Amino acid sequence: MIIAKSQRGDIVERIHQAHQGVEKCQLRARSCVFWPEINKDIEGRVPKCEVCQESQNTQAKETLESHEVPTRPWQVVGTDLFSRDGDEYLLMCDYFSKF
Repeated sequence: MIIAKSQRGDIVERIHQAHQGVEKCQLRARSCVFWPEINKDIEGRVPKCEVCQESQNTQAKETLESHEVPTRPWQVVGTDLFSRDGDEYLLMCDYFSKF
């Protein structure tokens, strides 16, 4: 739905009611409304919200550390433990074959 200029402020407020941050608000908006520069309007609203500023993620992202590509199967293996429906599982992945 294309929104008239007079309605855009109200729509941005409604989209932002859940206080989920810029990206989630933009995703929510894309599913139902449109106007030129809608992303810019959302990006301008979220930083002005006190609730969002208090609850924003304060942890810095870690830098991605790459590893050497293995030269043969099962030389490097990744593992993870998880549970589902009360059962526990061990997940293993070969970095060479991605199996």
